[in-house]
Amino acid sequence: FTTDPQPSAPSTNSSTPSRGSAVCEPMSTFQMISLAVTAVSTVTQFMGQQEQADREYEASINNYNTQLAANTEQQRQMDVRATDGMAGRAGAALAERGRLNVIGAESGVTGNTSDRITGESYFNEGYDIASISSNRINSIRQSNLQRDGLHASASSRVNQIKQPSLLGAGLTIGGAYASEQAKIPSRKTSTVAT
Repeated sequence: FTTDPQPSAPSTNSSTPSRGSAVCEPMSTFQMISLAVTAVSTVTQFMGQQEQADREYEASINNYNTQLAANTEQQRQMDVRATDGMAGRAGAALAERGRLNVIGAESGVTGNTSDRITGESYFNEGYDIASISSNRINSIRQSNLQRDGLHASASSRVNQIKQPSLLGAGLTIGGAYASEQAKIPSRKTSTVAT
């Protein structure tokens, strides 16, 4: 590799350009207005899509909260029914034992027979109360599974909400700009060596 100490002299032929460069014409007013309209339209569309996504999100959350409140009320009513059922059964058993004691006293039945009848009354009361409690627990478990399903369903609905893309909006505006630039004719300028 060698280095030429003297730069070569430029050509004196005025008809031959030494180098060419492309220069873009500025955008016309119409092209600038078109680009501005595209930008405003894209931003407006983005904002509308964002508002729609926000409304869908709020509707999903409100629906979930309403169903959750209904589920909570359902569980409260299950508790009340179970408590009322157990209290009612205990009251009925107490009344039954009182009648049995009166019958036993009037008939003169005492001892093992009376104790067996009273024991059966206690057993039946305990069995009925345990059954009411078991049914309550199973109902609450079922209700909790429904609550889990409500949560999963709400999460799925929220995840399916189509969110607008800010990047997509920017690319739309950038694409419009590039399109308008492509419509501008370029002119070749020549630098002539003298």
